[in-house]
Amino acid sequence: MKVAKELIFGNPNLGLFGIANNEFAVLPSGYDKSRGLDRFKRVLGVKLYEQNIYESPLVGMFISSNSKGFVTPTKTRIGKFRGIKLNDRYTCLGNLVLANDRGALIAKGFSRFAAKQIADALKVRVTRGTIAGLEVVGSCCLANNNGALVHPEAKKRELKILEEALGVKAEVGTLNRGSPYVGSCGFVNDAGAVVGYDTMPVEVTRLEDALGQV
Repeated sequence: MKVAKELIFGNPNLGLFGIANNEFAVLPSGYDKSRGLDRFKRVLGVKLYEQNIYESPLVGMFISSNSKGFVTPTKTRIGKFRGIKLNDRYTCLGNLVLANDRGALIAKGFSRFAAKQIADALKVRVTRGTIAGLEVVGSCCLANNNGALVHPEAKKRELKILEEALGVKAEVGTLNRGSPYVGSCGFVNDAGAVVGYDTMPVEVTRLEDALGQV
């Protein structure tokens, strides 16, 4: 898989600002094109859109997606794709929902109705769980349809639940020079990954091993 290191608005926590799946990617409005929208397209191999959510550039905090759909806390359209608005007290869905095209792992605090909405939006079965004892499963893992890179303090039982939920093998690791919140450090699809500029070569290798499996 292709891997690139970048900054968004000078920040290496790319996963807070963008999302990617096998159909499209989203970056915040006003992202400096001189830093290379074309580079994102080359690495991810999908159409790229620029827009904000709630007038905020923190797109990755508010959206969770896979190639079948996406869920947001507000009515949102991305190109030809229309997301499902979640009727729940939670808004930072990117932090609380982890998904690929096979399944989703969601925070335990979602209501039964919200869990059904997430399943309907992403067209997958949802499983409740934690990673490293934390509800912010989207912040603690990067996953595609080939594998998952997970917070290094994830427990064996949590990894087993995650692997069963997403249908992939998981490996623990860090990004951005030791950050365990790998989901906040970048975004991925099956073609590639864009991660924070602080990510070290050994972390890139670990990411490639985890997500490049076929």
